[in-house]
Amino acid sequence: AGIVKHVKGDKKFKSSMLFHFVPGFKDKAPKVVDDASALQSNEVAAKSSSASRHSQSDNNSEASMYNLRLAALADKKHENALETRQQQEAAATQKQTRHLFTELQQTLSRAACTVIVFGASGHLAKTKTYPALYDLFCEGVLPDDVNIVGFARSQLSKTEFDQKISLKLKGDCVEPFLSRCTYFAGKGYDDDESYAKLAQFIASVEDKKYNGRSNRVAYLATPPTVFVSCCQRIKKYLKNEDEQKENGDAPSSSSCWLRVIIEKPFGKDLASSNALANSIASFLTESEVYRIDHYLAKELVQNIMVFRFSNVIWDAIWNRKYIRCVKISMKESAALEGRGGYYDEYGVIRDVLQNHLLQVLTLVAMEQPCSLRAEDVRDEKVKVLKCVKPMQEQRTVVAQYGASEDGTQVGYREDASIKQSSNPNSNQITFVQTVLFVDNGRWANVPFICKAGKALDSRNTEIRIQFKNDGLCLFPDANFNEIVMRLQPNEAIWCKVN
Repeated sequence: AGIVKHVKGDKKFKSSMLFHFVPGFKDKAPKVVDDASALQSNEVAAKSSSASRHSQSDNNSEASMYNLRLAALADKKHENALETRQQQEAAATQKQTRHLFTELQQTLSRAACTVIVFGASGHLAKTKTYPALYDLFCEGVLPDDVNIVGFARSQLSKTEFDQKISLKLKGDCVEPFLSRCTYFAGKGYDDDESYAKLAQFIASVEDKKYNGRSNRVAYLATPPTVFVSCCQRIKKYLKNEDEQKENGDAPSSSSCWLRVIIEKPFGKDLASSNALANSIASFLTESEVYRIDHYLAKELVQNIMVFRFSNVIWDAIWNRKYIRCVKISMKESAALEGRGGYYDEYGVIRDVLQNHLLQVLTLVAMEQPCSLRAEDVRDEKVKVLKCVKPMQEQRTVVAQYGASEDGTQVGYREDASIKQSSNPNSNQITFVQTVLFVDNGRWANVPFICKAGKALDSRNTEIRIQFKNDGLCLFPDANFNEIVMRLQPNEAIWCKVN
């Protein structure tokens, strides 16, 4: 309309200009129109075109909003479906676990079930053994009439013993659990009279409805020097042979059994380990003996295999081509705290390095086993150990902790259990850092830096897999990428990127 107003002259020209600027109107309009008709038609067409553009814009906005709402609904539907599936999987797992626990409890209830904890007044028992038994009790794995009998040399009343073992127990099951725990003080782990009385005590607390039939688990939370003495007397006084075994027949599913659990360290070297195994074998069969490292029960340690072999993204980079080094450290803030009798004989290398840290190292370095059966996992771990080069003195640092600068922590030799021992000037090692190499195709020349110590600045156990930066990328000075697994405290796994 604005153009038409400024056009002067021939009406046909004006009309042609109008037709040109109003799409679709040229073929329908008369060939000649006057100015008034042209202006009126132009205004109508302009309004119609403007309305059409606004309508189209509104339609586009509505379509966009509609598409956004559809996308949001689809995301919500996906989230709900995922949450439902996770809940179903969790419920199925819980149901399966409950079924397994129920079956196990029923199996253990066919005869009296007694757990005997040797060294019940010691550090390991109160911090590891009894809390683990408490968890099993809360989960409903153990029978309701289970008997947990503690045996040690310390003269403790029932109240004193309960206070000692309940320091780390939390929840509503503490009182019922403690009611199933008893304590028997003996003269020593090699005293036959004490074992004879212990056998009588166990028989008195076991339910008479089982007519003397009893399944027993003996847990040796004792110094390694008494393993053989304990096993010899366990066989003599506590092994409840049923008639079928006495007659030489194969035991049936209703036969009673005995299991002896032996904690690390198992000997000081290969010779003493073999001698210990042979001595125990003269009293107990191999199926009755379980040699364990309690560190393998930690949640993150168990998840190392899951992390490695259920995430295929690690397959291509989990080797010497991409990994710069592996750091495995176990720092303890606690000092000796009266454990000098045991610790001064073994030290940090035998107490931590050669069992806890080497177990973790094998889980990091091992190849994928053909199954999750215990024997298959063990075989792959042994293959790694066979490839580990011996420790070298020039790659190893050892130390013994002294008194803290503020005087709040006494030194190793000032601890009462060392000061009053036969070796008050002990040079036992409380800190070690060494570099190990796994000499195989996957890990050749990759350093495994292992560190452990007591009375350090913090309590922390972690694994750090550090990746190479070959300097050929756009940022050659960038920090190294790392995968970090914190085993304790506050278990976590994370990846460090730039």
